Amino acid sequence: THQRIRLFIQTSSDKLFIRGKYDYYRELAEVSSRISWDLSLENILETLRRTFHEVIEVSNPRTYLEKDFAKPEVKDLCSLKEPVFKAGKLVLTCWIEDRLIAVIVLGPKLSEDPYTDEDLRLLRNLANQTAIALDHHRVYEERIKAQKQLLLADKLSSVGRVAAGLAKEIKDPLLTIEKILQESDWQVNNAEF
Repeated sequence: THQRIRLFIQTSSDKLFIRGKYDYYRELAEVSSRISWDLSLENILETLRRTFHEVIEVSNPRTYLEKDFAKPEVKDLCSLKEPVFKAGKLVLTCWIEDRLIAVIVLGPKLSEDPYTDEDLRLLRNLANQTAIALDHHRVYEERIKAQKQLLLADKLSSVGRVAAGLAKEIKDPLLTIEKILQESDWQVNNAEF
C-alpha cells in the first residue's frame, strides 16, 4: 500500500509541478499522429523508440515483429494478452483481433521508479496503436505489391498484343509468298507431265 500511495502522490505532484514533462493524453495523441502520418515501418519503429526513450524514459526497449516470433527469447512471450512483468522487464503484446502483430519488451525506467498505472495505460494504448499502424503497413505493402503485379500483367498483356499484331503482319505477306511459290511449283510440276 505504501508503494501505491507514494506512486499516486509522485505522479500527481509531477503533473502539478512539471506539467510539460509528461502529459499522458497529449503524448498519446502526438505518438498516434506520428505513427499514422507515415506508414513506413522505419517511421513506426523510430517513433516507438523515441517515445520509449524520451517520454517514458525506458532502458533497453525492443520491438519484435512477426519475423522474430520464432526466436527462443520471443516465442514464450507470444501467448501473452495483457502487459506482464517478466524478469524485471515489461512485456507488451500488440494484437489485432486474434493476430499477434508485435511484441514490445521494455527494460526498467531510467529513473529506477516502477511503472505507474498511468505509464501502463499509456503503454497499453500505445501497443494498440502500434498494432493498428503495423497492420496498416502490412496491408499497404500488400496493396503496393498487388499494384506492381497488375502493372506487370498489363505490360505483359500489351507485349502479347503487340507480338500478336506483329505476327499477323508478318504472316500475311508470308502466306502470299507461300501461295505464289505453291502456284509456281504446281505449274512446274504440271509442265513436266
